[in-house]
Amino acid sequence: MAISQDKFVVTPDGLRKLQSELQYAQQQFEDAREQMADSRATAVGRDDHPDVGVEWESRTRLEHWGERMMHLQYILDRAEVITDDPNPTRIDPGERITLWDFDAKEEIQFDLLSSAEAVEGFDIGEGDVTDVSIESPVGKALLGKQVGDIIEVEIPDGKARYAIRKIERIR
Repeated sequence: MAISQDKFVVTPDGLRKLQSELQYAQQQFEDAREQMADSRATAVGRDDHPDVGVEWESRTRLEHWGERMMHLQYILDRAEVITDDPNPTRIDPGERITLWDFDAKEEIQFDLLSSAEAVEGFDIGEGDVTDVSIESPVGKALLGKQVGDIIEVEIPDGKARYAIRKIERIR
């Protein structure tokens, strides 16, 4: 599955979480704006007033939340929500993959997500499920594979070798 650089493939749950995070960022931005206005009103013309530090902190928070809002809006404007499984026998974004880890000699599960979901720190998986970006080495190695395939991928600890055991759609 080719992923356009202008699109962020997200699950329906990921879209809801991005929208919620944008609302939170907007509230934080407004709170910082109000705090800055209050500190300016009491510190006008006084460089030694304690509220000068509050104003600086508020300005920093305002910049942070403003940038965060722009980033989230950028992702949401380009979000492509995946609801259908284009090929149930092959691995696509928005799927939970059960693998056999040959080194650890145990089953592990990955939720394969776009970078917008995996990087933003959303915990879509439950329990011991790890979110993996489709842009990561493991994510790239999994895309398009099917049950029974064995993949080898370079990871920070060396090479990992996995057998694909199960593919299922995330919510």
